[in-house]
Amino acid sequence: MENKVKRQHLLLSKQLESSKKCNKIFSTSLLNLKKNNFALNRQINATVEKIVNIEKENRILIENNSKLEKEISNLQQNCDYMEQLLNDDRSIELFDSSTNSFSAKTMECVMNLSNCNVAHHKIPDVIKSVLALADKEPDRVPKRATIDSIVSAKAVITQKHLSNVLPSKQNLTLYTDETRKFGKTYNTYIATDENQSPYFLGLREMYNKSAQTAFDTLLCILQDLSDSVTDLDNKVGDKIVSNIVNTMSDRASTEKAFNNILEEYRKKILPTVTDGWTDLSSEQQTSLTSMHSFFCGLHLLVACAEVSQKCLLEYEKTLKENIGLERDDEIKSEYLNTSECATVRLIRAASKCLSRGGDEKSGCFSDFQAYLSMSGRRVKFIRFHGNRFNVIFLLAEVLYYHRNDVV
Repeated sequence: MENKVKRQHLLLSKQLESSKKCNKIFSTSLLNLKKNNFALNRQINATVEKIVNIEKENRILIENNSKLEKEISNLQQNCDYMEQLLNDDRSIELFDSSTNSFSAKTMECVMNLSNCNVAHHKIPDVIKSVLALADKEPDRVPKRATIDSIVSAKAVITQKHLSNVLPSKQNLTLYTDETRKFGKTYNTYIATDENQSPYFLGLREMYNKSAQTAFDTLLCILQDLSDSVTDLDNKVGDKIVSNIVNTMSDRASTEKAFNNILEEYRKKILPTVTDGWTDLSSEQQTSLTSMHSFFCGLHLLVACAEVSQKCLLEYEKTLKENIGLERDDEIKSEYLNTSECATVRLIRAASKCLSRGGDEKSGCFSDFQAYLSMSGRRVKFIRFHGNRFNVIFLLAEVLYYHRNDVV
């Protein structure tokens, strides 16, 4: 009996040991399963987030696609409408029958063509030709009388613009210049602001070229600007004069006198157009009333040229008396101007002979140009006639530059 109990006890011990081993194996497997389950949960969550993001992107793409489809539909409708206009209606409306006048764009077009120096009687043909490029035809084009009226309206528009802009511009510079054409005297008035933007005040005919007449003409122009404003008490002209602090002109005595008259008039009207004038000190008032006059240097060059020519003429006479040098005007005096010095005559003859177009009959510009081109140079001579006053000095420099080529 005792042996039987021992055998059973040994068997139970073996079974218990086997159960422990199995339990340990199952515990390890369970732990591994838990780890795998945790990893799978993380992958599932990441996949879910990706799916959510993809769904959001998909919704955005669907919305954008819907907008694009609408835009494509609208563009298609516009294209169909434009094709219908191009195919069905070749006429373009320039004349407004409700107001019995041409449209504002048509009048602007006429003014722009006039600014491009298109002759008034050619403007209708130009409008038709340009519209033909777009396969269009105008319903009506303005006639010559209408074009003249539209172009004349530019003056009114200009006056309106100047009367609205110039009174607020500070530190204006007034440019004046007088010229004669076909026995008549004309004067031009132009103003520029601090940014050098030009404002054309006007070009008027004068019965004489005196300084007072030029100033009265300026006042007439400024009065026209004042009249273009609906406010009767506007003083536009006086405000513009008060803003003029500089003058630019040539060195003629009439221009200097004009500047003095303008400065005196400006001193007179400044207290009436300047706010708080009485509150300013005498130094401030003096500073505001002062003006600066600038003069063109071309007339100075003319005077230098005339004086230089007289000096050279006397020098040539001195050479003749001292060393017996014979002047060319004594050789052929019937063909030459005896009051002109030989130096200036040489400069003019060289220019006439060697410049392009200086003398089409007897000049040798082509030969001289070919000669200089052999050494990679070019002709620097210009025509004597038709150039500015400083041409005598410029040509003297050119003749000295080409001295070895000419001699």
